[in-house]
Amino acid sequence: MSYKINEKLRDELKLPLGDLIKDVDFSSKIKELNGKVVISVGDRTTERLEEMGVNPKVEIVDGMEQRKSRALPAKDTDIKIVVKNPQGSITASSIDAIKCAIRIERRTRIIVEGEEDLLAIPCIIHSKSGWIIAYGQPNEGMVIVKVEDGIKRVARSYLKRMRQ
Repeated sequence: MSYKINEKLRDELKLPLGDLIKDVDFSSKIKELNGKVVISVGDRTTERLEEMGVNPKVEIVDGMEQRKSRALPAKDTDIKIVVKNPQGSITASSIDAIKCAIRIERRTRIIVEGEEDLLAIPCIIHSKSGWIIAYGQPNEGMVIVKVEDGIKRVARSYLKRMRQ
């Protein structure tokens, strides 16, 4: 099964699913994540977290930043998984990779061939309560989502509306 974004949902997803941390507030807020289980979605998000001493349990990257090619974050992980995920979609194989990475005890990098932008949604759905999902909000900062039942319901409703 695959999931594809539509225009109405695209507009809704422009709003942060959690707390938006502006670039100027970044260092003080990110230090609060030390000791928490974090999943990062996005190359720059992953890099910024690692620069602040936060090593995500799972990082999802695609070698792109605002549609321009870039190097993957320099810090290495124990395990790498490669998946295909076309722009504006969420594939079943991407969801499977996220579920696998969550179960693995070691730091895992999921390298996406395509686009990782929407993969915060299945990360929220499949993470444990209390975990943190971090993703970039273009030209604004980083969104920090604390996983709990309410946000899991929201993420499930987005995925359901994307079902094809």
